[in-house]
Amino acid sequence: MIPLQNNHQQHIGFLIPAGLPPDFISSVGQWEGDCVFMALPTKPELFDDPAFRVLADHKDAGEHRIVVSNDGATLSVIATAPTGAQLFVRLPACALGEWGTRVATTDTQMGYAVRVTKRNA
Repeated sequence: MIPLQNNHQQHIGFLIPAGLPPDFISSVGQWEGDCVFMALPTKPELFDDPAFRVLADHKDAGEHRIVVSNDGATLSVIATAPTGAQLFVRLPACALGEWGTRVATTDTQMGYAVRVTKRNA
């Protein structure tokens, strides 16, 4: 599970992967699998946030195919909806990550991604 935040670092939901090894966040490698998005804001006013609306659209699109790579410094995820719409997630090993939309080769950051550890899980 990868928690997702808006650009004000307010929690709006999760990326929930399936078909990946349990230690994919900390292991070097490349994998393919599926994921769903859970749009779950912490405050009612966040339902109007542009990042929440993007996340909700992807949740409504259903199961996505994901391609995940981890080079030891950064975990990168590309999630593709059945409609072809894409989201990206980049999680550096020691810093707050980012997520957003990908159109062709252009990424637009919608918010932040958080690396879950046993300490903050």
